[in-house]
Amino acid sequence: MKNREKIIAILLIGVIIGISVISFLLVQNSGGVHTIEDFPAQYISGPLPEDKLLTWNEPLNTDEIYQEKRNIFICRETGKEAERVEFYSHSAGPGVIGGWSYRYALVCGNYYWILDAADYFGTKIYGPFKFGEGVVETADYEVHEWGVLVGCNESKGWFLTSRPEKMLVVKQPVIYVHAKELEEFDAKVIFNGGKPTQTYPLINAQGNALEWKNVKVIKEPESKELTPKSYAPLEEIIPTLNDVDADELNYNNIKTRFLFYEGELPFENKIEASYDLEQRKVFVRNNSKYAVYDVMVAIGTGNFMYPTRYIAKIGTLAPGMQVEKTLEEASRINLKENMVALGFTEKEAEAFAKLWYDPFFKPTNITFARLSYRLPRSEIERLIRLEFEPKPKKLLRELWVLVDLESREIEHRTGIVKTCSSDADCSWVSTNCCPETAGAHWECINAKLSEIECPKDIACPMVISPKPGKRCVCENGICTAER
Repeated sequence: MKNREKIIAILLIGVIIGISVISFLLVQNSGGVHTIEDFPAQYISGPLPEDKLLTWNEPLNTDEIYQEKRNIFICRETGKEAERVEFYSHSAGPGVIGGWSYRYALVCGNYYWILDAADYFGTKIYGPFKFGEGVVETADYEVHEWGVLVGCNESKGWFLTSRPEKMLVVKQPVIYVHAKELEEFDAKVIFNGGKPTQTYPLINAQGNALEWKNVKVIKEPESKELTPKSYAPLEEIIPTLNDVDADELNYNNIKTRFLFYEGELPFENKIEASYDLEQRKVFVRNNSKYAVYDVMVAIGTGNFMYPTRYIAKIGTLAPGMQVEKTLEEASRINLKENMVALGFTEKEAEAFAKLWYDPFFKPTNITFARLSYRLPRSEIERLIRLEFEPKPKKLLRELWVLVDLESREIEHRTGIVKTCSSDADCSWVSTNCCPETAGAHWECINAKLSEIECPKDIACPMVISPKPGKRCVCENGICTAER
């Protein structure tokens, strides 16, 4: 009897050990090796940094992790499901609107993301965070940034810009600051590919990086009455960019309501678009690994006197998704309303719409075809990084891509720099490479930084064009003719 009990006991111990071993292996295989203690305490139940907010009710899609089906998240490197660590889940109680709310982390290797989910209100996703990095203190201010990548279908070199006149290189956008108590900050722009070419206010590029140090925030009355005419014109768009309700800044005694940078950037458009005017159909396919948003195709036909314009609104295009849409007679697109919905202020949205409506939807009165779409935050971060000291409480970044579907080469003028730091930087230059005796086109520019490429077989008009008599000076950071 005793031997029988011993055998049963040994068998039970063996079963328990076996179950423990299997459970341990299953946990290891699924990557479930993290606990709540591995995460910063304030992340578990406190506020999360707004500059890490990736998306709002949009599919999560970054280089390390992507959403496969609803609540299934896959690690790109391993192809396995991400480890999930729950911080909390609770119900507001029976009969209370709002239902359940959750917070949990998704882990892939050394990186993790935090998801805030709530019934009826959708999901917010923050990250990526890296294990071992401390929590960075944030200051009570917001940064809003918008810009447009411009190029043609066949080009891998693109121009990122906030100004729509000339298009083909990569000029990055404008940056607006909204501060409560902040007096000073540093801003750094890092190109992960390509190079910066111009800034406002003027700073010197260090390789692939730009940095404004000790930018002062000017304290103003709450009404923020604006007088755009008091600002120096940076070409023709500075008054529009300054006519916003962002805080006024002072950098090297130049007063402005924005920071601005441009540069060349390698980018490959993977949104394929074609159209059939006879059938009035547009065919669009997303060949990238990330979703794009606010996808639209604008088509122009006819002639200068009798133009006809069509537009197709596709909306969100998931990876691998192909859509066929009918071309409708063009109606006014409310770009301002779209920008406000993304989180920009009324005045910021108005500036964007004023500058970019025509380039997006009616660049000319003759034949054209334009594809436009908005990139996900993860792709923006992959292209260009923004760093601030101190870190802002919220960082809003939106970047559009504007593709010329017709032209193989978009008219452009690169190398012209007008920003300056003193009168010695500025001089009159013939930017069309023609001499005074044969139709020179004189511009007051920064001759030290500008790089003008003259074509081999230049055709100059046989007219005399003398250099302007007014001095070319540096006024409020811009080369301009003396008044």
